[in-house]
Amino acid sequence: MTKIIEWDKGHGGIDSGAIGNGLLEKVLTHKIVEYAMAYMSANYTGFKQSATRKGDQTLSLNQRTDKANREGADVLVSVHINSLSSTSKGFETFIYNGNVGDATIAFQNLLHAEILAAMRKFGAVVDRGKKRANLHMVRESKMVACLTENLFISNVAEAKLLKNEAFLKAVGEAHARGVAKFLGLPAKKKPDVPKPIQKHASKPKEEKIVEDGVYWDGKKMARGQIGRVVILKSLPLWSPDKKKHRGLSVGDIITVYRINKTDNYKYEVGGGYTVSNVKGYVKYEQAPDDLIEANKAFYNEYK
Repeated sequence: MTKIIEWDKGHGGIDSGAIGNGLLEKVLTHKIVEYAMAYMSANYTGFKQSATRKGDQTLSLNQRTDKANREGADVLVSVHINSLSSTSKGFETFIYNGNVGDATIAFQNLLHAEILAAMRKFGAVVDRGKKRANLHMVRESKMVACLTENLFISNVAEAKLLKNEAFLKAVGEAHARGVAKFLGLPAKKKPDVPKPIQKHASKPKEEKIVEDGVYWDGKKMARGQIGRVVILKSLPLWSPDKKKHRGLSVGDIITVYRINKTDNYKYEVGGGYTVSNVKGYVKYEQAPDDLIEANKAFYNEYK
């Protein structure tokens, strides 16, 4: 039977929600929900989903729960960003503090764990716990419902994460995975790709293990990486004492940690070694800003 999911974008229209560190709660919650819905559509089947707001609309709490109840949703997720003091921090979830069934508790447990795990890939995040409260969205909805508070907009360090699009995407997708696990939604079948005919027997390939981290074009970024150099013509790698260390070959891709502007813009590639910025011999590629920020967060460089 098709499951029905209702996503609630906390705040909208004239109600901006919390404001802090150059951010509006309604903008963040809308992005998280949109990432969640896109991930659901791309990865699962057996469901229908909708949001309480189609856009940046001003809607009352009653209008939003009435919509979910009218559509007979199986689950409702209300997404919010917290605000209190500049020292308040962390992630928490809420269900109704009245009579709730085992299903609601199980849903909160799954959703909470999935989102917290995704956040912690970007650095240490405080777990404020799975809580209960007399909140309208979880009280007046007639289905299993949970409200998430995704960090504090009032905290400078957490605001940096909330300004990171990669972080918002990860949080949205974690919301979707939690819902899919609770509802037992089947994964979409990937199209069969015919295997090439092997002329000679070969050893089976070992399963590739993907490590946690931030990836740029399929390769995990190193701590402190800002870019990479592609070698177009052979030239030497220079040692810390400015001697030729070894030759670099065409096609080599070298990780760059810093550009030394005081030394002819040489590329620092770790351990004191450098690659010269010679026109026609190297091509420098800067990592996207959002990946650099996500990589810093992953290695806890905001501490």
